[in-house]
Amino acid sequence: MKNSRLHEYNKAVEFVSARMSAFGIDEVKLTSEAKGMEPPRHPSDWSRIMRSSQAEGIISPTDSYARSRLKGSNGIPRMVYKKAKLRKGGA
Repeated sequence: MKNSRLHEYNKAVEFVSARMSAFGIDEVKLTSEAKGMEPPRHPSDWSRIMRSSQAEGIISPTDSYARSRLKGSNGIPRMVYKKAKLRKGGA
């Protein structure tokens, strides 16, 4: 997945993290779909998107997992994320 597409999806992650105290990949998928974004070419790219957002300081993982409720996911437990806290100095 190209970096420009990752940054596009980071906006969807920012949108979700600003509105939910805890969320997972499912919420980001639904938000990006509602915003008219094309889904990634490969399902594993969703994990890359979340790792990219984590590296950008947008989100941070929690110690929790939640079962996916999306059709076709077989209820697989997925990492739960939260909005990252701002560092001192606003960076």
